Amino acid sequence: MTTNFFQTFIGMQTHGACTLNIKITKEKKLAISLLLYDEDIDEKALKLIKPLTLYGTPAELDNGFFDGVSEPIKQTVELLTNLKEYKEGLTEAKKQSTMEKDKKDAKAKEKKPDAPKEITFETEMEKVDELAAQGKFSEALLKLPKEEKYPDHSEELQAKRDELWEKQDEKENNLFS
Repeated sequence: MTTNFFQTFIGMQTHGACTLNIKITKEKKLAISLLLYDEDIDEKALKLIKPLTLYGTPAELDNGFFDGVSEPIKQTVELLTNLKEYKEGLTEAKKQSTMEKDKKDAKAKEKKPDAPKEITFETEMEKVDELAAQGKFSEALLKLPKEEKYPDHSEELQAKRDELWEKQDEKENNLFS
């Protein structure tokens, strides 16, 4: 017995893979389930495609199987082809997109954080002097480093503390300020 089932079938499907299930029912009819898919496309929409199911006697399916599946197979192949081309185009567009390049550059900069500025006695004292120059003696006193942090500068810190307290007192006692 010679049939041309597979030759006809391969001529219809030009894309993806196919799962074909054949079940014999209690009534001696066939239930044929056909599902086309493409393993290269990871798309949620493809999971919504239900298998094409045909029921009939062997004689009915011999005569009408390809007539019944040719149009749905054609539409599914077109969908798979369009999705694959769309995904490939989207990937290519992202690669060439200046926005994507900018995002990559920004992410690269984020990954290389600037080294934290070293806090030294001098940098802390500069902030204190800046606040004092603005007449913000209370804030300068609060920013003044603790002697425990810089024991080598304890005399300088004490002198600065005394100076700031004196200027703060003058500011508070001056009726015209």
